[in-house]
Amino acid sequence: MASIYSPEWIDAFNVAVADLVVEFSEGSDASLRSRPVRLRQEILDSPEGTFFVTLSVTDGHLAIARDTSGTPGDVTLHINYDDAVALHKGEINPTELLASGRLRVRGDLSILSDIQGSMVKAAGSLEGLSR
Repeated sequence: MASIYSPEWIDAFNVAVADLVVEFSEGSDASLRSRPVRLRQEILDSPEGTFFVTLSVTDGHLAIARDTSGTPGDVTLHINYDDAVALHKGEINPTELLASGRLRVRGDLSILSDIQGSMVKAAGSLEGLSR
């Protein structure tokens, strides 16, 4: 299996979530449904150094891509590579990472709660992807 965030892993991720429709919570800002939403991750201390990955929601569909644009997302997450891998595998939860300061978040935090249900569905689609 390809290592997390490798081009092969990103391709497999996008195939796995291709049929998933992202649903925003009822109370979410209506503009989120009419524009692309970007969750940018800054992955620190990876074997290849620091890099960025953006999870985009466009027209209700989810996709991930390496990001070299330098453009901040609606939400930007800063996380160590080993913690990102553990989070992906379900070995640690985001609340624990936030509480310990190992996950830092900038931007509109309401977006994370607005798409939480869809992210849980996406996680179920990704069970075969591992490091």
